[in-house]
Amino acid sequence: QYFQRSTDLNGGVSPESAFAETSIEIPEEVSLVLEWRAPSKILKPKVINRRVKVKMLLTPDQQGKVYSEAVLGLIESAQSSLFFQIPYIGMPSAPGLTRGYIDRLIVALTKKLKTLDDARVILRTGGSALSAPAHAAWYFKSKGVDIDNRLRAIENHHTKGMIVDGRRVLLGSHNWSKPGVSLNRDASLLFDDADVAQYYTEAFEI
Repeated sequence: QYFQRSTDLNGGVSPESAFAETSIEIPEEVSLVLEWRAPSKILKPKVINRRVKVKMLLTPDQQGKVYSEAVLGLIESAQSSLFFQIPYIGMPSAPGLTRGYIDRLIVALTKKLKTLDDARVILRTGGSALSAPAHAAWYFKSKGVDIDNRLRAIENHHTKGMIVDGRRVLLGSHNWSKPGVSLNRDASLLFDDADVAQYYTEAFEI
């Protein structure tokens, strides 16, 4: 039934190039602040006993169109704040390389990191090649982002979540890579709820 569903959504055999990434060297002088402090507190689970507006985003679905366009809309809707925690962002390995939706998402995020009053990204330490936080820092800095105030990296996190304007929350399993936003089997939820956003904003700040 999964194969039939994929066919119904115009899926097909994916070329090997869809999964290919090229390793590049990152300049040693580009780095970002690493957070080593223990958390100031642990949040208790939040219980909400009412209906909550939520949209499910699944991939693969039209080769990433449904997920990517929903997240693009979320990013572009940000008017004052955007907080994003993700283990890594698969940055392009060359200026002229076109990779589809992931590049559009990175461009939209970069614009908000430069223009919003409060826009911040938390990455994960470690990684290699294009998944290293230093590569994301190098890319954002080359685009004019103030990486000293906009980027951080912490150890051992696997969170993939975004909070926009203290109102909308994206939370799920999608990685930000070319296959991660298009071909991999993942699920995310998009909440439109201030209480949900407040809870995850507090977690982000901790």
